[in-house]
Amino acid sequence: HTPGAGTNRLLLVGIGVGGNGNNATAPNVTNVTYGGVALSQVVSNSSPAGAQTRSYIYSLTNPAAGPANVVVYLSGAGSVAVGATTYTNVNLTSPLGTPVLNSATVAGTVAMVTNTSAIGELVFAMASWDEGASNQSITNGAGQTSLWQFGGFDWATSAGSTKPGQGAVTNSFTAGDSQEWTIDAVAIKPAPPPV
Repeated sequence: HTPGAGTNRLLLVGIGVGGNGNNATAPNVTNVTYGGVALSQVVSNSSPAGAQTRSYIYSLTNPAAGPANVVVYLSGAGSVAVGATTYTNVNLTSPLGTPVLNSATVAGTVAMVTNTSAIGELVFAMASWDEGASNQSITNGAGQTSLWQFGGFDWATSAGSTKPGQGAVTNSFTAGDSQEWTIDAVAIKPAPPPV
C-alpha cells in the first residue's frame, strides 16, 4: 500500500474474515501492521449464527508514505479479504466518529447500517460475507463510491465504500448469494480550517 505524502493522513484497513471450510467459524484478527507499525482497532464484528464471518476496521494516523505491506494476523487458519485506503486532510486529533455495526441473524443478501455524520465528513463502510458454493458478487448501495470488492477467497468476501456525510447516512451492500454477513461504518472527520 502507498499512502503517499499528503498532509494529515489516515490509513483505514477493512478486513473480512471467513472460516477454513464449509460452515467453519472464522478466526479472529489479532493484529494488523503497516510497514511493521501496529494499527489500532476501530471496530470488530461477528455474524451471530456461528461467527462464520467477521469484519474489522483498523486505523493508523500519519502512516509512512510507503510503499509498505499491510499485514493481517489471525488467531488460526482462515480466509481474508482486505482493503486499505489512505485519506488526507483528516483531523488527526479526533479522526473518527463513533463506529456503528450490524450483522445478520439469519442468512441474507442485503447488509445495511445507518450512522450519524456531519456535512464535510466522509462515511467509510465495509461489509463481509461468508461464501457458499459460489463466489459472491457485490453491489453498492445508492450514492456509495466503491473502494474494493473482493470475493473468491475460499469462504471470505468483503467490500468497502465511502459516502458523503449529511446527518443520518445509510450504507448498504447487496450480495449475490444469501449468507451470513456483517457491516461496519464510521465517519472520517476533516482537518479544521487553518486559523
